[in-house]
Amino acid sequence: MRHLLKPSALAAAFALLAPLPALAGPTLGIGVSFAFGGGTSVDTGAGLRIFSSDRRDRFAGTVGLDYMFTSRNIRPTLGLAYIGGQLYVGADVGFDALRAAPDIGASVGYVNSR
Repeated sequence: MRHLLKPSALAAAFALLAPLPALAGPTLGIGVSFAFGGGTSVDTGAGLRIFSSDRRDRFAGTVGLDYMFTSRNIRPTLGLAYIGGQLYVGADVGFDALRAAPDIGASVGYVNSR
């Protein structure tokens, strides 16, 4: 009886796991960022992003770091991006260290997706 339980338990486990999709890995991206904060103009910068997924045609969480050209400021970000092909479009919340306040932003760029 003991030998009958092991194969049936294994078969049941595979049956439960079969419909689950494969997990996607994190990936990197680089792009252009636009921050909308308390200033009178939009601050433009270049940024790096780490995406929670590398899957195309899906949304992914992001963690990033931007160098803003106008303010000459480093801006850490948390956001959400849509990965389509090798490009991403994202929205994020960043921290403006000069004003010591959060701001909102948008970004677009290249991502290594599959």
